[in-house]
Amino acid sequence: VQDGKIEVIGPEFDDIEVGQALGSFTHWLMAAIISWTFPMIAEISGAHTFAFYMLCMIGQLFWVIFVMPETKGISLEQIQKEFKIE
Repeated sequence: VQDGKIEVIGPEFDDIEVGQALGSFTHWLMAAIISWTFPMIAEISGAHTFAFYMLCMIGQLFWVIFVMPETKGISLEQIQKEFKIE
């Protein structure tokens, strides 16, 4: 925790196991949410359920393209400077 904010960056964990556990937990949580919501949405909209999840994935794609910063080839120090983290 730094300045009241929690910083969660997978590769930056002190123990790689913690990062792997977080990634696995997130994957299983999202899989459970989809499994729980699918029957409810299918009951309401029938085959349009797949369109709903498709729109969610398209929204995620746009989020990654336009909102998430590219960090390939950038050092951790440069990223920290860009986000004013220290």
